[in-house]
Amino acid sequence: IWCFAGVLSTQGSGFFHNVGSSTAGGMYISNSQGSITNSSFHYNGQATAVGGAIHIVDTSLVIKSCDFFNNTAYTGGGIYLLSLSTNTLDLLHCDFHENLATHGGGLYLFNGRVNVLTSSFYDNRASGPLFTVHNTTNCSGFVSG
Repeated sequence: IWCFAGVLSTQGSGFFHNVGSSTAGGMYISNSQGSITNSSFHYNGQATAVGGAIHIVDTSLVIKSCDFFNNTAYTGGGIYLLSLSTNTLDLLHCDFHENLATHGGGLYLFNGRVNVLTSSFYDNRASGPLFTVHNTTNCSGFVSG
């Protein structure tokens, strides 16, 4: 899914084995707003891409009760967030496991506001930092193992 300057609402969806040429295999969302609920992202992305499952740019988004498993990217195996404005990403009751990236195995955040509530991060891998957070606020509620 590619969403630019729109409103995205996805519920109960599955994104499996998708590959993007230089960006996310599952979704690219830019200058938009919306929600993703009860969805699964498995085996998306590639080693040279940004955001294995989801690539988010300047978007306010709520991601709730979603599962990110075995997604791959150069930066942000599960999710890559780039925010140059005051947008907010809410991660609520999500699981990130066995995602792979050079930087930010499960999650890569650059700027913006991120709220994490009761979300689990486990067995994610990165050759650089496992979680990469730059200039981001409200990162709490992580459960890792």
